[in-house]
Amino acid sequence: MWPISQPSSEVKQLVNRFFTLVDTNSQEAGKTLADTIFTNDEVFITANGTFQGAAEISQSRANAWTTVKFRRHTIWKCYVNDAYGTDIFIVGNLEMETLAGTKANLEFVARMKIQQQEPGHRVCKYQVVSPAPQDSRSIVDAK
Repeated sequence: MWPISQPSSEVKQLVNRFFTLVDTNSQEAGKTLADTIFTNDEVFITANGTFQGAAEISQSRANAWTTVKFRRHTIWKCYVNDAYGTDIFIVGNLEMETLAGTKANLEFVARMKIQQQEPGHRVCKYQVVSPAPQDSRSIVDAK
């Protein structure tokens, strides 16, 4: 119930790369997520929708910047939920500004499940818990 583990430096780097990419206004961000961050059968559940598989993940960022001028995730805490440091609950803040000038600071909670693969660790599931996603799947549902 109370795993004593520490994520490896590779897992920590993967988490950092993930958030850097979702905060990057680039047409390549979605493809890079699919190609370098997620496994081949990944699930990416955001507050705005669910994306499954490389093709959908590649397109997941296509409209992310149509109304957003600035976005930055700040991680406050990570809680490890397994003995391997690969099932992580993340608590943080999302600061953003729309093109219309509206600013927001939103706290968020997410779960990230990671698998060790060749050539390294990859995310197999990322699910926003709060704010509640439009997807009705339970956060405890195993992939």
